[in-house]
Amino acid sequence: AMNEKYKMRLGKFLILILAAAGILWISMFFLRQYTARESVASGSARIVYGTSSYTRPDKSHLATDRETNIEYIDNELLAWKRDDMPENEFKAYLEEHHMEIVGKMSSISLYQLRLEGTYSYERLMELAAQMTEQKAAKSAGPNITCGIVSGSRSEENGSAGTEALEWLPWGLQAVEMEGAWSLTKGIEKKINVGVLDTGFFTEHEDLVFAETPLANSLYDEDGKIESHGTHVAGILAASSDPDKGICGAIPLDQRNLYGASVFGMRIDRDRVDFMGLGTALNYLIAQKNCKVVNLSLICFGKEEMIKEMNGENPNGEALVPRLEELLEGFLEKGCDFVICKAAGNQKEVDASWDPFAAIESPRVRERILVTGAAAGEDGRLFLADYSSPGQRVDLAAPGGIEDDIISTGVEPGFFQIPQSGFVGMSGTSMAAPYVSGAAALVWLADPELTGAQVKEILCDTADIPLENCSGRKLLDAAKAVETAINEKNK
Repeated sequence: AMNEKYKMRLGKFLILILAAAGILWISMFFLRQYTARESVASGSARIVYGTSSYTRPDKSHLATDRETNIEYIDNELLAWKRDDMPENEFKAYLEEHHMEIVGKMSSISLYQLRLEGTYSYERLMELAAQMTEQKAAKSAGPNITCGIVSGSRSEENGSAGTEALEWLPWGLQAVEMEGAWSLTKGIEKKINVGVLDTGFFTEHEDLVFAETPLANSLYDEDGKIESHGTHVAGILAASSDPDKGICGAIPLDQRNLYGASVFGMRIDRDRVDFMGLGTALNYLIAQKNCKVVNLSLICFGKEEMIKEMNGENPNGEALVPRLEELLEGFLEKGCDFVICKAAGNQKEVDASWDPFAAIESPRVRERILVTGAAAGEDGRLFLADYSSPGQRVDLAAPGGIEDDIISTGVEPGFFQIPQSGFVGMSGTSMAAPYVSGAAALVWLADPELTGAQVKEILCDTADIPLENCSGRKLLDAAKAVETAINEKNK
C-alpha cells in the first residue's frame, strides 16, 4: 500500500513539474511575442555598433507635410559635418541651438540630431539651410521616411519538406554556378558579403553568420515569425553541406556573411526612417567592409505603390538625393561596393521607381545592379510575368514561379518557438542573391576590380537566352568569373 501511495505522489509530482514546464514555455513564447511587438512600438531602441550609433524615432513623431505630402520625423535633423570643422566646435554649435546628438555614422560624419519641440517640414528645411550657411554642416535636411516591403510574391511560407530538397537547386544550375566554383576553387581568401533584409534566423543549421546581424528581429509588424531574410541569406550563402540541406551561391570557406535587419529599425509597420536605412548600409559597407550587399527589398511601401501607379511618390523622390549622398560618401572614404537589388514584382510599375534604382549619380548608379526574375518550367527558361519591367533592369536571375525557389527558412515549432526549416518562395527577392553570389565570386577572382567593373562584367556576360525576352538575359556566373580571370591575366 505504501508503494502505491508513493507511486501516486510521484505521479502527481511529475504532472506538476510538466505543467509548470508547459506554463514556463508558454510564458516565454508570449513574452517573446510581446517583446517583439513592443520593440517596434516603443521607439526607444538605441543601436550602438563600433563608434557609430542610431536611435529609432518614436512613431508619435511621424508627420506628413501638407504641401508636399512628404513623410518625415518632426523633431529631427540629419547633418553631414564639414571635414574641416573640429568636433568640439560642431558640438558647441549644436548645444547653442539646442540640438542633441542621438545617432552618428562615424565613417562619413553624418549626425542624427534631436530637437526640442516639433517642427513643420518647411521649418526643418530652414534650420538645415541655416546650418549649411553658417558652415556648421556641408549638408543637412529632415529625417524623411520610406516604406519597406519584400520583393517576394509569397504570402505565406510553406514548408518544402526534406524530400523536396536538392543539394544543388535548379537556380544554381541555370546560372552555371558550378562552373564559377571550379574557376575560383583554391582561392583561400574570403570576401565579406552583406544582406539587408527583414530579419534572420541565426540558429538555422544551414546558415553561418560572421556575427549576429545588426538589429536582428524575426517578427513582422503583426508579431508573426517571418522567413524572407533567412530565405534570401540561404540562396546566397547556405553552408553547402549536403548532410544539412542546400547549397548557397558562395562556398562557406570563401565568404564572411553579415546581416542587417530592417525589422529591428522599423518605426511603425512598414515605415523606416532614412537614418535607420543608412545605418544598415553603414554597418555593412563601411564597418564590415562588405564588398557585395544584397537588397531584396523594395524601398516603397504598399501605399507608395498605389501612388506610383498614379505617377507620384514624394517620399521616394525626396529619398533619392539622400541615398546618392550617403553612397557617394562611402566611395569618398574608400569603401567600394556593389549593391544587387531586386527589381520588384509589380509588372505595372517600372523598376526605376524604386529610390535605389532611380539614383542618377554615375559613380553610384554603376554600382547598383537591378535584377529581374526568370522562371523555369519543363526545361524552358523565361522572364517571369510578374517581374517589374524597364530599362533600369540590368539582367535576370532565377526568381521562380509557384514558390519553387527552395531555401532556408524558419518555422514555428513547439509552442511557436522558431526552428530551422526549408521553404519555397518566388519573386525578384530570390533572383537578387544569385547575382550577389556571382558578384562575390568575380571579386574573389580579381580583388583589384572596382565595384563598377564587377557590375560591367556581370552585365556583359549575361547572355543565357530567355524565351520571351529579347532584351535582358540570364546571369552566367561561370562566364563572368572566367572573364574576370582572363582580364586579370592580360
